[in-house]
Amino acid sequence: MMEHVWRIVDSRLAPWGSLLAAALLAFWLLAYPDTVRSLAWPARVATVVLGSWSLGGGFAHGVGLTGAHKGPSWLRPPWCWGGMAVLVAWLFWVS
Repeated sequence: MMEHVWRIVDSRLAPWGSLLAAALLAFWLLAYPDTVRSLAWPARVATVVLGSWSLGGGFAHGVGLTGAHKGPSWLRPPWCWGGMAVLVAWLFWVS
């Protein structure tokens, strides 16, 4: 199972996918800020931290700042993709 994930991560289109997913998620958060604003304070802080980490990792991977041995491993996929998936699931669940 994990070898399929690593094959996708190592493909040439993976950075474009990371950049597109991070851009769409960032645009969604800018267009609908009430999804985060309506949360209680502890949940809002957790959402902002998760969003900053996952979107930052997605953008860093998309523009080529992470590679096989560049940058921290928690910024590289599949970790940033998992973070974005958890963020989307969380935002759909609370809204």
